[in-house]
Amino acid sequence: MQKRAAQGDELAKLLAAQWEYPVEMMFLTPTGSVVSKLNSYRDFPGVHPDVVSPPKKQNVQREDEHSHTDIFLKHVSMHFGR
Repeated sequence: MQKRAAQGDELAKLLAAQWEYPVEMMFLTPTGSVVSKLNSYRDFPGVHPDVVSPPKKQNVQREDEHSHTDIFLKHVSMHFGR
């Protein structure tokens, strides 16, 4: 993405300016404006121990295996309706 942004790709520039470590899910309007975003560590609690990064990050036990799905769907519903 950084390479495409450096080459002048407008969408890549927009995404690169908004991206945060580690995974950023960005929701855009048809014209390319960022409506909202979800960050995999900030917005989804209970990171699975197999994907913990940086190393030794405290893992929070997930009470509900579907909690991430619920968080994602509530976020989409809040910003884009049902």
